[in-house]
Amino acid sequence: MDSNSSIDKYKFLDLLKDDYLYICIMSFQKAIIPIVCLIGTFGNLLSIIVLLGKVLRDKSCCVYLAAKCIADTVFLVALFVVWLARVDVHLFNLHGVCQMVIFITYICGFLSVWCIVFITLENYIRIAHFTRVPQLCKPDIARGVILAMCLVSVVIYNFPLWTAGSIQMNGTAKCVMLKEYVAINKGLTYMDTAVTLVLPSLVIITLLVAIIMNIYECYKKRKRLRRLGRHDAMVFLCDSPHSRVTKMLFAVSSVFILLHTPSHAIRIRLIIMFFLKADGLKIDEFRLQRVFELFYYANFSLNCFIYLCFGITFRHIFCSTYLKSCLSYKAKRKIHRHLKNIIQENQLEKKNGVTILYSNETIWEKVTDNRESVNHIELSSVGEVQSASL
Repeated sequence: MDSNSSIDKYKFLDLLKDDYLYICIMSFQKAIIPIVCLIGTFGNLLSIIVLLGKVLRDKSCCVYLAAKCIADTVFLVALFVVWLARVDVHLFNLHGVCQMVIFITYICGFLSVWCIVFITLENYIRIAHFTRVPQLCKPDIARGVILAMCLVSVVIYNFPLWTAGSIQMNGTAKCVMLKEYVAINKGLTYMDTAVTLVLPSLVIITLLVAIIMNIYECYKKRKRLRRLGRHDAMVFLCDSPHSRVTKMLFAVSSVFILLHTPSHAIRIRLIIMFFLKADGLKIDEFRLQRVFELFYYANFSLNCFIYLCFGITFRHIFCSTYLKSCLSYKAKRKIHRHLKNIIQENQLEKKNGVTILYSNETIWEKVTDNRESVNHIELSSVGEVQSASL
């Protein structure tokens, strides 16, 4: 179905069929994939409703998160169609369905990866350059970026529509890459590795390192403020984007790196070994490839759990939407107050049209120069800070 599983052929095929551990891993995959698809699809749909609700839909980070959930849901549906072939329901092997499913998985994988890239970029802007948030972190910009990514993905990944097909093998239809396009498919597989692993991983890791360094600088400034007894400034920094914005989006980016990278990393190694026609391939690498594929699929199904664990506003809206009858009166009042504040902040933000935010350097200068108290700093749009805490 996807290119992660397209390279374990030829030399090791017969050996893998007789390997007991590999067979056990494949059997576990067969059992767990429908569960991953079901839980992931259900959780993503719940998340989409929350993220596109009236409270969060005007936040650019929520637009990216919702787009990722939509792409991940479509990917899981396509994955389930492929899984059906393992239980002798050969929908995937039908002509037309074969090409479309491969096409969809490539596009959704691309969109999911690059949504994470832009989520991480926005997180970096909110932390390191949060005076630019009103100009750069707009929902209209996010929608434009998503539309552009969709168009680019269609241009790049239309090749399965004409390089794949359903052919008869031993009396059974099989969805395969057509022999006359083998060279093209190999080249496009390498390109896909660069576009969906190498480049986005470099960008995400670089931005995450920059975020961590910026937070560390904030921590050092907090220590200085503590020594100076400026608790008001210290509280401001704790409640600033450094603590409230980072948590949710940083978690999304980090989990993506942890779950997405292993599958592609071993895929790169196998591609290189096949390309060099090396003899160093081991059967353990193919076993690991199948295990890491489960991590890769889990990346598409854990969105709701991540948002619930790390998103304060998301969790409150989720509970008020789906679990209202199960909440105590005290919990309902707490959620109601929180959501009321969020709505008021959104209205204030729309009315003013401008967000005034002060950088850490400005705050530090005010403290060291003994100018007016930091607690008089105007923070007109708390909504922008709240938005990324979800």
